[in-house]
Amino acid sequence: MDSKCPETWSDFQRELDTEDSLLEYLRSLRWPNWPKGFACPKCRGSKAWTNKRSRLVCSACRHQTTVTAGTIFHRTHLSLLDWCRVAWVVANEPDGISAAELQQLSCLSRFETALACLRKLRCAMTTPFKDDGLKGTVMAAVGSVAVLGGREQLHAVHVVIAAETSPRGILRIRVARLAVANSELLRQFIVKAVEPHSEIYADGWEALEGAEHDSWARALQPLNYKFMGMSGRRLAQVRTVLYGLYSCLQGTHRRPASLADLDTCLAEYAFHYNLRRATSPGARFQRLMEQAVQTKRTDQVETAEEHATHPAEQAAGGHAETAPTSQCPASPDAHQA
Repeated sequence: MDSKCPETWSDFQRELDTEDSLLEYLRSLRWPNWPKGFACPKCRGSKAWTNKRSRLVCSACRHQTTVTAGTIFHRTHLSLLDWCRVAWVVANEPDGISAAELQQLSCLSRFETALACLRKLRCAMTTPFKDDGLKGTVMAAVGSVAVLGGREQLHAVHVVIAAETSPRGILRIRVARLAVANSELLRQFIVKAVEPHSEIYADGWEALEGAEHDSWARALQPLNYKFMGMSGRRLAQVRTVLYGLYSCLQGTHRRPASLADLDTCLAEYAFHYNLRRATSPGARFQRLMEQAVQTKRTDQVETAEEHATHPAEQAAGGHAETAPTSQCPASPDAHQA
């Protein structure tokens, strides 16, 4: 089956109107060259076939599994069509969305269900996609954001943004949280996010308390990058991206309640920013679904070690959101008209 997604939600419902067709669509996303890439969860066999119940049967051990096994869709009570409706709404909200808004727009009956779905999809946004790293001319900047900690106190957390630029403007970005303001963590981020031999313009390190002005140079010195120094004129674009992140965290996300929440918010912001020029709502939805079927199932539970990392991890509870009472639209596209 061709994995090309319909451009509108109406087309999606018309072309993928059965559970079997949705399973076939997800299979084409998870294993584009089926059966290549398949691995039996029991014997790790690489060959399988599909039975009449749309289950995948391993040719070696006859173990049966499903397309959604091991993903964020595994053993959930929502139908695949409901999951697709939720993912469509989340993928096409460029400024992010709250659980209360998601419940209203996707016609979910319970607020808790909307919150669980939103957390799973945000987790999928953190999954690295098959894109290459940033390359060419890259702008990088460091800033600080506020995270809501225990007793409703705000704590400053450092974030770094790298942006691949062209004469047309910024193409793609990568965003990450810095646990400590030092050159080693900065080096790890650059190695992961930027291709070697790129030209890097950087600024903002002097804004970090106790950090030297030459930390960017020291971080990039042992690597195969060209550190081009600081240029306020060139860095104006990446600072605009950083200010957009500030607005997003203070608006839609109402300040993350923990470092884990902050990480998913950063991933969501980068996801939407990188797809801002997508040709259709269906293209954004398909990118999210491609990452969702590659994301392993998780219970989204933070460990005690994670809570001890930063004072902001002492957050009590979460977002104080309440479910809306107004009726939801018949289509996820209705609110964007």
